[in-house]
Parts: sequence; C-alpha cells; structure tokens
Amino acid sequence: WKGENVTFTVENGSLKVSAETGDAKSLIFKLTGIRCEGPDLFVSLRIRADPMKHYPKEIPRLVRVSLSSEQPRPEWKEIMTWANEEWFEAGFYFRNVTSGEVDLEFEAESSEPIWLSNMSVHAHPDVMIREFENGLVLANPSLHEYTFNLDVLTPGKVYRRLNGSENQDPE
Repeated sequence: WKGENVTFTVENGSLKVSAETGDAKSLIFKLTGIRCEGPDLFVSLRIRADPMKHYPKEIPRLVRVSLSSEQPRPEWKEIMTWANEEWFEAGFYFRNVTSGEVDLEFEAESSEPIWLSNMSVHAHPDVMIREFENGLVLANPSLHEYTFNLDVLTPGKVYRRLNGSENQDPE
C-alpha cells in the first residue's frame, strides 16, 4: 500500500486508512503491483468509513476506484461506491486488463478514516451463475468468451437451452 499524507494501520484484521492531517479534502492511496494474467480484473472488498465532519452521519462518503499502469486503457473507467459506518460489500470490474501488472487507486472524499477488509483480486471474467428450482441463468458481462462447465456446477442435472425472440438483444 502506498499513499501521500495518509497512514495505514491494522485494526481487528482490517486496514485503516487515515489522513495525517485533519484538513485533507480526500484520502488518496493505492495498492501497487497487482498481477493480472487474465483478460479482466475483478476486485471484491468490504469497506466502511467514519462520517464526514459537518455532515449528518446518514450521508455516505463517495469512494472512487480506478486502475493505472504504464499502459493505461480507456475502458478502465473510474468506478464509484459509497461508504458509511456500516460494512458494505463492494465489487469493481475492469475489462481488458492486458498490461500484466496494475495499481488499484482509491480516493475517498474527506479526511476521516476508512477501513478495508476481505479484499480479493481475480484476473478472471466476472461470470455469474444462479440456479433456480426449474432452471438456471448464466451471465457473462465480459467481452471474452467463457465456457461454463454445467457438469461441475450442477452435477446430475440436465437443461435445455431457450432461445430468445427476435426482439431481444442477442448480446
């Protein structure tokens, strides 16, 4: 972890990020050297934050997350989430990460501390599966082909494919 004018401490298994001075407009820091050997990068973490001074505690803080590398890509758009006093599960999905190594940059508004925990980083498309009583939904929002192995995911079950109508988006 790197950051200017911030301190990092560990509290109860969580990373606490604090401003060195109370007059900072934001907390800016990054996790450096993330290896990405797949086409996409998915980051999952838990986040919480102290409320901003001079605001009601019900107003959450904006947190921006982005990628940077020696070869930045235009599709690595900044992704935003909110943080307040309750732990929140956040996920960030970046497509076409081809540089091999990237930095994950954070910017949280205001100078009050924030906490991060349970971070996981996966160089993998963000594919999803959801099983229902009489069916299954498979989703692949990535721009890359992905093969679901139904024998492994739902052993012993048989499915038939339903084709959408001509008025539905085939993508």
